[in-house]
Amino acid sequence: MAESKQYTFKWNKEQTEAFIRHRVEHRHLFTGGRDTAANGYRTILAKMGVMGKVTHTQAKKKWDNLKTKYKECKCPASGQGTDDGKPTAATWPWFADIKYDI
Repeated sequence: MAESKQYTFKWNKEQTEAFIRHRVEHRHLFTGGRDTAANGYRTILAKMGVMGKVTHTQAKKKWDNLKTKYKECKCPASGQGTDDGKPTAATWPWFADIKYDI
């Protein structure tokens, strides 16, 4: 039985910034039609030069995670202060970049 090796791409700050920038610039590719998101993410990954290292499914998951973090920063749970070390709208580096697409 062959063992499947799972490779996880590690996004650095510059790649994350480029991914967000491309996703925002190419929002027209994500119309909700069949396969538009998959094709949109493939286009972005090709422009970034990471095609083959990151799948369109992984790119979608990355975007979903970024959106979730944005929403958590935008509307923190009531009573949640800033002393717990969690990022806020003021401290999370990609908050301003994503707000234009959500």
